[in-house]
Amino acid sequence: MDMKRNGFKAIKSEYKFLNGEETVKPGIDAEYVCTRLIIKVSHEDETTDEAIKDFNKLNNTADLDYNLDKLAAIYGHGWEYFYQDEDAHTRVIAVKPKRCFAVYDDTVRGKALFGVRYEYRKNGKRVGEYMTPAEIVQFEDSKVIERRTNPYGMIPLVEHVMNDERIGLFEHVAGMVTLSMGVFVSCPPVIHTKLA
Repeated sequence: MDMKRNGFKAIKSEYKFLNGEETVKPGIDAEYVCTRLIIKVSHEDETTDEAIKDFNKLNNTADLDYNLDKLAAIYGHGWEYFYQDEDAHTRVIAVKPKRCFAVYDDTVRGKALFGVRYEYRKNGKRVGEYMTPAEIVQFEDSKVIERRTNPYGMIPLVEHVMNDERIGLFEHVAGMVTLSMGVFVSCPPVIHTKLA
């Protein structure tokens, strides 16, 4: 699907921030092939175009897009997480849906209220952060470790969805594979005999 809106062009754009805004902004050309693989991102303003190239190089976005597509193919969706490194550069990584989720309100629009990213450490502690448009709160188990202002003003997560149902490519046959494995495992051995 080819869209032209407010001077920007996107082909099959399926990227959306949790607040519903498209990640491709006016003035930026983006082309997509396959599911969501970005081939080229550019801007007519030379300074902005250079900033886009620097961001892509810093975050190795070609690998990032590959990993996000792989997560979407396996799990039906994956998360792109934006954060500030120690030098205040915006960084982005792919996060498995097992380690990240969003909570939405119950309106028809389904506005995202907050996002959560977490993991379990070797010592068994659950650590992570929950993110609102206003703040990012780091936690360890049920204890708040640090609160800071969200530099983005929006939840810094982008969900990459394979389809509306968030079904991975192999989930349609997963039951059959499990069933066939059970049949092979539980079947008695076949004994071949020769009849006289």
